[in-house]
Order: sequence, then structure tokens, then C-alpha cells
Amino acid sequence: MSLKVEGVPYIGLDHLIAGEDIEVFIHVLKCNFKIDKEQLKKDLIFYFSIKKIIEKSTILDVNKVLNFVQNAVDKMEEKLEKNSISF
Repeated sequence: MSLKVEGVPYIGLDHLIAGEDIEVFIHVLKCNFKIDKEQLKKDLIFYFSIKKIIEKSTILDVNKVLNFVQNAVDKMEEKLEKNSISF
């Protein structure tokens, strides 16, 4: 289904959740807002993929798990940056 808004490409939510059309979505946003492209891309992929999986597990607190995963990712990025600098 396309809403056919002139000058704006249709991007289905199912495409964003699947990781498709993220670049197109970011391009549309950049034309209208000041955004950090890389951070937005990272956030879209992270929240659409991991959050969807966790929400299917009713015994887990989604926010706690997402915070735990985000902290783990941040720590891993820090370690990778330190290791790449030391080479």
C-alpha cells in the first residue's frame, strides 16, 4: 500500500523492521531535520530488531533487557576502540 504523497517515497513499517529502506528513510529525514545519520541508523536497527524479539518473550522486562544489551554494546565498542588504537 502506498500513500502516494508527492515527493515523498513510501516506506512501509515492515520494511524498516526488516532493516530495509533505512537509508531512504534517513535521507527523507535529513532533508527536513538535523540528525546524526549514523546514530539514527544504529538506533533504528537496534530498536526494531532486538526490541521486537524481546517483546515476544513475555517473561522478560523489555526495558531492562534493552538497557542491559545497550550497556554491553557500549562496553564492547569501547574495548574495540581501545584495541584498534593500540595497533
